[in-house]
Parts: sequence; C-alpha cells; structure tokens
Amino acid sequence: MISRVPIPRFTFLTSCLCLALVALGRCADEPFPEKPAGQIEDLARALLPEKRAALDAYLTAGARERGISVYVLTVPSLGVPPSRQPQRLSALAHRYAERWLPGAIGVVILFDDESGQVMVVGTKETDRRFPPWSRNLSLAEPLREIEQSGALAREKLEKTATTVLQIISQLQEQARAEAQKKRNISLAMGAIVLAGLAVILRSALRRKTIPRPSDSQSREPSG
Repeated sequence: MISRVPIPRFTFLTSCLCLALVALGRCADEPFPEKPAGQIEDLARALLPEKRAALDAYLTAGARERGISVYVLTVPSLGVPPSRQPQRLSALAHRYAERWLPGAIGVVILFDDESGQVMVVGTKETDRRFPPWSRNLSLAEPLREIEQSGALAREKLEKTATTVLQIISQLQEQARAEAQKKRNISLAMGAIVLAGLAVILRSALRRKTIPRPSDSQSREPSG
C-alpha cells in the first residue's frame, strides 16, 4: 500500500511564487532596446538609408511641432514559431509603447522582418484623447489600402508611419476645433446670462429712483 503525503499549502504557494519569480526574471533578462535618439530604430536594416533619414526627419518634425511621437522599430525576428508571432508582435509593441512613451501622445510601429507583419499600437494617452483612434475607426481603412497595395514591405512601412502621423494630426485638429466650439458656446451663453442680469439690475434701480406719491398727496381733500 502506497501512502500519500499531502503537500502543505504553504509549501505549494511558495513553489508557485518561486516559479513566477523565475518567469519574471526571464522577462527582465530579455534584451530591450533603449529609446532611440531619433524616431526610428531599424534593427533589421529594413529601410534604405536615405529613406530612413527622410522618414526620421518627418517624424521628428511631427514630434517637435505637434507633440505627436511616432516611433518605428524593426526587428529581424520575433524568435517564436509562426503560430505565436501575432501575439508576440502585439505584446512587444505594447511594451515599447509603455516604456518609450509613458503618458504621452504617440504610437509605436513594430515591424518583424522575418514574417513581414506590422503592428501599430497607440499609447493609453492617445486612446484617451482620441476616441476614434481607440475604436479603430480612423486607421483601419488607410492601413487596409496600404496592405493591399503592391508595394514592397519597406515602402508599406514608410507609408504606414506617415499615414499614422497624418491621422493623429487630423484627430488632434478636430479635437481642438471641437474644444474651441464648446468654449465659444460657453462664452455666448455667459454673455446672454450677463445681459439678462444687467436688464434685471437696471429695472430694479429704475424702480428705486422713481419718486412714489406720498400718502397725503394720494388722498383726496376732505370736505
């Protein structure tokens, strides 16, 4: 007869915690590129030098003049089987967005040279400021057109980066126009209220300044 010795709950929880710490340690040891000096980190050498320089200048101007940071990162490989590439690409893109752009308006475009897949991830601030972006209403059709074009992978990547910056710029202008419209409405309503108060005040002052007839004058003489 084989006797079974129950594992104490504390020992079981401790073992699970150790395994979790080991997994976190592996993630922490995983190489993670630092934020590039410009807007492009072309680790896969997917872009032609002159095209890369022109795109970097365009994206840098967008970050400086509009406050919209669009980063392009290319990697030679994701290091996972094809079945796991989409999940890996999404996880990495979100990680770069959180690490490189905390609390900022911007996007990370991650390109895997091995599979040819591209992932576009906006920051939490971008999703918060521009609801059409978070609902994928403004980006889906332009990216579909780029993907269906017969251009080379590097040309699609370049077009994706410029298109993303243009779309966020448009959303930014629309948000500013909407905010200005609301301010104008508030100012107009405030002016109407102030005008109404002025009329009421003048009427009250007028009633106070008009002399009222005394009781003796209002009475008819007796006899």
